[in-house]
Amino acid sequence: GTTAAPHGAVMERLGTAQGWDDSVPTKEGTKWDRLCELTRTYNGTVVVSSEALCHADKEQAASICRELRDAPVRVVITLRPLEQIIPSSWQEYIKSGWTTTYEEFLDAILSDPTGPTNPTPTFWKRQDHAQLVERWVEVVGPERVAVVVGSTSNRRLLFDSFEDMLSLTRGTLHNDQGPDNRSLSIPEVDLLRRLNISLRDTMTFEEYNFLWRQGGIPHLVENRRPAPDEQSLGLPAWAKSRAREIGGDFVTRIAESGAYIFGELEDLVPSTPIVEWEQTIIGAEREDIMATLLAGVAEQERQRKR
Repeated sequence: GTTAAPHGAVMERLGTAQGWDDSVPTKEGTKWDRLCELTRTYNGTVVVSSEALCHADKEQAASICRELRDAPVRVVITLRPLEQIIPSSWQEYIKSGWTTTYEEFLDAILSDPTGPTNPTPTFWKRQDHAQLVERWVEVVGPERVAVVVGSTSNRRLLFDSFEDMLSLTRGTLHNDQGPDNRSLSIPEVDLLRRLNISLRDTMTFEEYNFLWRQGGIPHLVENRRPAPDEQSLGLPAWAKSRAREIGGDFVTRIAESGAYIFGELEDLVPSTPIVEWEQTIIGAEREDIMATLLAGVAEQERQRKR
């Protein structure tokens, strides 16, 4: 295909809902059918990479493997510590138009993950690492599931692992000059969350997705550099402790799954001391944050009218 990752095709295949108004990708099957056609007719190794595959249940996973290719499908799952994923995930929810506060989010996923008031029920479907590995092992067998554990001490591990699996010469894969994907600072994400409260009353998710997710937010990430006094998001001590407790259970179960491991499973549970983190919002009213967001929205609208 022509895109970096076939998220649209996978979400179409799974009927995954998006947005606060439960907008669902079209079920006509055009994107998914095209992806399967390209995969089946290509005479070589194909890599289909999409986080949306985490949403597939056992039956869907088995069907997806059959539909993509007649040849055996190998499943690769890349993981990193929960305590790194949690702050990043909340930001992604906010970037998708959600209005849940950070405190509400932490309480929902760590204190009462199955509670009826959990505002982000998809979190554990994506981030229950042990269940994710176990599900795919059950579908394709442990000999065809590989787990790559991200490492802060070896930034090449991800690339080296895929080069080994694809029989590529060492150094073929590298981090080229792609779009900046930095995390938002606390003032940035706080302003966006409060902005979402108003936007959700005035537009559909489809409109929000086009103007803000594809326009304003990427423009902010790529064109603004947070000031030195802008704090980044962290985890309070109680949440970090709970994340490590859950991560320890994941490590045990993944080790027992029989999947092949690239890296060290123990890296999923960092051993650094747990210190208290206090959130401060400095400069939350910065005009340049809003100005940069609006510049991206204006450019997106201009592109649509061209």
